Amino acid sequence: MGFPLRGLTMDATKNPLYQQLLSTLRQREGELRTLLQADDDQALASATGDAEVIDFKELAAQGAASAVADVQMAHAAEELANVLTAQRRLDDGTYGFCADCGEPITEQRLLAMPQALYCTACQAAHEQASGRLAPSRKTPS
Repeated sequence: MGFPLRGLTMDATKNPLYQQLLSTLRQREGELRTLLQADDDQALASATGDAEVIDFKELAAQGAASAVADVQMAHAAEELANVLTAQRRLDDGTYGFCADCGEPITEQRLLAMPQALYCTACQAAHEQASGRLAPSRKTPS
């Protein structure tokens, strides 16, 4: 059975491709939960640790490192939400179809990014609309 995996029955869940995608999603979920928990633990330890005297240079470096860590954790939390959504879509039979246009998401894209919610074209449109992707430039003909 190829893609998409819409309308899977219980028997279809024995499909090796389905099992591979589900396994990948579960593994990534565990990795992200571990990462986020470690960050929470570190933040708690920092908040309850002994106050030490540091100079302005160290304080600035800590602030910069903290800002980078905050962005990384926000990205991890967003990815975890996408992984959980993909798992729900596998369960409800809508996995493998773009949430915007309803067209099938390519097998290649799903294997590379099992949590993909959109086809390549719709993903690019979302990224461009949110400012995360520069508009494509057309070369003169």
